[in-house]
Amino acid sequence: MTAEEYAVVKPKQANGGARKGAGRMKKVQSLQMVELMDSICSQAEMWEMLANKCKQGDVTAIKLWLAYNVGQPLQVVQQTNINVNASELTPAKLKSFNKELEQKY
Repeated sequence: MTAEEYAVVKPKQANGGARKGAGRMKKVQSLQMVELMDSICSQAEMWEMLANKCKQGDVTAIKLWLAYNVGQPLQVVQQTNINVNASELTPAKLKSFNKELEQKY
């Protein structure tokens, strides 16, 4: 099948851009969803269920509990370049490194 024949059989889909149902939920819809969820099960009951899962040793539940109560841990970037001590870099050395990199790449 040629590209032209394929295009006739299956037209190009619109990927990306504005389309029906795309984007963030409207505030009214979000509030309606919260009301529906609260009518099914209260927040206190959900926290109790989460606490029970944590007591059972459910790792995912424990992570969620800690994320809400303690917060996410700080992300630390470890320097893996052991050839250069950043405190000893001078503008001249930086220019030298840049020239070396430009020649290699």
